[in-house]
Amino acid sequence: MTVCRSVRLYGYLRGESSFAQVTRGVTSALQELDEFAGQYPVDMEPELAPLEHRGGESAPLSLNCGAPDGLMMAHRYGSHGQHWLLLAPNSEGLPHGFVVGLRKPSDVLPRGLLTGGLLTPSHWAAKVLREAFPGVPVIVAPHGVSPDCHAVSPAARAATRKDHKHGLFNVLHMTSTEAERKSTKPLLQAWRDLKRRGAIPKISRLHILMNPTHVSKVRWWASDIGLADTDYVVSPGLVHGRGAIASLYGAMHLVCQPSRAEGFGIVPLEALACGTPVAITTCTGHSEYAATGLPGMVEVESGLSGPMDDFPGARAPIVRASAIADALEFAYGRWESLADQAEQNAAALAGEWSWTKKNVPALRAMIAAASSAPKG
Repeated sequence: MTVCRSVRLYGYLRGESSFAQVTRGVTSALQELDEFAGQYPVDMEPELAPLEHRGGESAPLSLNCGAPDGLMMAHRYGSHGQHWLLLAPNSEGLPHGFVVGLRKPSDVLPRGLLTGGLLTPSHWAAKVLREAFPGVPVIVAPHGVSPDCHAVSPAARAATRKDHKHGLFNVLHMTSTEAERKSTKPLLQAWRDLKRRGAIPKISRLHILMNPTHVSKVRWWASDIGLADTDYVVSPGLVHGRGAIASLYGAMHLVCQPSRAEGFGIVPLEALACGTPVAITTCTGHSEYAATGLPGMVEVESGLSGPMDDFPGARAPIVRASAIADALEFAYGRWESLADQAEQNAAALAGEWSWTKKNVPALRAMIAAASSAPKG
């Protein structure tokens, strides 16, 4: 007997981008539900995708886990009753043209691109989407971690503790963009100020992993701010594979993500699952897991909302360099205690925030909502 599984994914299979991580996480949850019909890989030729991911062209639902243009691929390369989108807004509002573009009817697509509903990774993001898309189903499906790779590396953590005793303080910041919402420039300013005041050791180093497109811009910022080449390292992209992710986080004393706005913000959660302390804002998407604090976490204070550069009218809480510096200085002074807390809580956090635990209920709700929706 043929089993009819409900959902075909349109997502990413290559690399370690957030889109690829989300695609893998949602796949694992759909497989747990036995509702994974297959995948169209938007980042490679479909025939190159693993055999177990192929198929699902006529599944009842499509779910796009990547950039919104994947919705067009779902219409073009599949035959689905409803098309759903996983969307993580990075502002307190969305561009009007973007919202209209997803729902506008045309001769080719009389019901528009978005014919189902929206998944989103945080309750903050859900509020943004419900205001932008009145009447469209919005279901919170939090991002998660993968316990098979997000775990404490005892060797890496032992080496990091040894480095700390010798006065080293390595801080990691990861970003896919140079946009203001990531607060990369204020972080560089905070790092300079800490170095100048002697609040952290001279040999401390800020490590920035980022989109290769923006590396030169960040180096220009650092030079203009007054940082020496020995104060920081900028590396293009996440060059480590999944097998090395625990070693990457484990080799750092702290992960600092002082974002003004995130749809969710998965990096701090991954770092804590690897036993590495974090300094982060608790606003917007970070609030999904950090609003009440977590063992090994230091809060970067954020203020009232102000404009930012994502698009005209975009707004998010303001984060100042002085607040980032305060959090980093606090984290350095209490690092051993924070490291103990993070390492002791890592396994429990990874279990609580696994992709399957967080996404199975949400995907079940999506399938139920689609089944109860009016036809036509």
